[in-house]
Amino acid sequence: MSYPESDRNFIRAVKEQRETEFFYKIHKPFAVIQELSVEDFGQKGIYNCDLVDALLSQCGEDEKKEALYTRLKDSDKISWEFLCSYLEREESSGRLVAALAKRWTNMWCRMEDHMWISYDQQVVLLMRILENVPKERIAELNVNSTLTDVFERNANILQRLKGVRPSEICEALDVLSVQFHHLDTAGVPRKVLDDIFTNNRYVLNVDMVQNVIAHVAPHLTNDFPEKSYTVIRKTGYAPLVERVHDNLISYTKEVMLQQEHLADDEADISALLDQLIGEVELCQSLIEKEDFCAFSLRDYCYVHLQNYEENVRRIWDTILSTKKLAATWENIYAYWSQFHITQELRIFIEAYSDSLRESGTECLDDDFIRAFVNGGFDMSILRILLPLVREEHINANTVTKDFLEQIFFAPESSPALREELLQQYGIGYMTKQIAKSLYSLQLPMTKEIFFAAWNDLNHSERLDLMAAYADLLESEDFERCFDDMDEPHHDFAPRTKRKVRIPKTEVNEKIVKRLENIDYITSLTEESIASTKQDRKEATVFVCWVKAVP
Repeated sequence: MSYPESDRNFIRAVKEQRETEFFYKIHKPFAVIQELSVEDFGQKGIYNCDLVDALLSQCGEDEKKEALYTRLKDSDKISWEFLCSYLEREESSGRLVAALAKRWTNMWCRMEDHMWISYDQQVVLLMRILENVPKERIAELNVNSTLTDVFERNANILQRLKGVRPSEICEALDVLSVQFHHLDTAGVPRKVLDDIFTNNRYVLNVDMVQNVIAHVAPHLTNDFPEKSYTVIRKTGYAPLVERVHDNLISYTKEVMLQQEHLADDEADISALLDQLIGEVELCQSLIEKEDFCAFSLRDYCYVHLQNYEENVRRIWDTILSTKKLAATWENIYAYWSQFHITQELRIFIEAYSDSLRESGTECLDDDFIRAFVNGGFDMSILRILLPLVREEHINANTVTKDFLEQIFFAPESSPALREELLQQYGIGYMTKQIAKSLYSLQLPMTKEIFFAAWNDLNHSERLDLMAAYADLLESEDFERCFDDMDEPHHDFAPRTKRKVRIPKTEVNEKIVKRLENIDYITSLTEESIASTKQDRKEATVFVCWVKAVP
């Protein structure tokens, strides 16, 4: 047979085991195939694109084809150099890849042994595999998950596979069990993205959830990840919603808590905490991250009190300590009714006392008021509820002189409360300030309270007190008082017949009128006293005759 000189040179090179250029031009490749033996197809010099094209395009020559495949499977550098070059021939290289894939299970693993093979060349080989190899065989080629890894470690892989039919990509993703960690989606066919997101072929992380949202609800992309949970709900995309709910703990850890701060809707935060009630530390971390205000504490895990009381307490404590609870008495009562006055509740009340002054108190009952008043709060806090306080709310062991005095003089205290406190505690806890105020307050008095106050007053103050409560005192009471006073009032003390002069004042008039009424004195007159040189005005005095008592 007549050959062009170039073809004879190629045959000679193969026989002599010399290499030629892969793209060396062969004019009559079918004739050259006939000239070469099966053994020749096992030599490295056989690598020629025109020759392989011709060999793969014809029927028969099975032994020579198998020899070629076996030579390529040697996986030496020249074999991979030829294969990478040949892959650019789209149609014929597909036949070669299909044949190799059928015979060479660890083909991809062997390729990765050659670090010099570029990512671009790997992508072309992957394209030929996806286009020409049945999906069942693709699964078998995935030795040590090497094919899966190609998809998972390269975010732009689907963009690079844009020439492959979407259905072939979807089949491969399925059999390879791909889980994307990151994915560039621009230009990727919608069918492929639908398959990935519907069948959960991705890891629940910020990047991938962002991709899902951009695909199914692009109008919500600006709210994510700040509203990491609210946006999921608002998408209404069942595969994503169910995926998050089925993996809520990991989603909270790997997505939500990785953000600098969160701003989910309050109702969603409440629902999320309900679902995470068994993971109390996770709930606490979430509360710390979220920017929200709990308007009603009972909306937060209240239904779990029976089975998770301690967890609910820790969740509520965190809401209090992070100051994310609306400062209302209703919320404080809700907390107290379950856990009483804790340090967390005390700190919260003290921090928001100004707001609580404006909050309604209709929800507060006697038990709460009693606990609050006896809870050791500073008077600046107690004054908020003083209009509601009655004496019965105050425990005896809470009362001290200072406590009684502060409540007594707080403007919020009602007259009724002052009266009740005076009657109950006035004898044992009388203070100088309370004693001085009795004259002006005109509260109901007993003799015991009168004399408890008496000991804390000076002469002038005693006169005021005696005048204010003169009708309460009897003869023996007056004698006791006068005996403890300075002159001239001290002169009333000896119950012998005698004349006593005291200045005419409004206070003294009330006293002597009472003395006259109870027959302590037998007569009461007035007289004028001449003025001194310094003061020319005349002074009027009461002249009283003390009745002698045997």
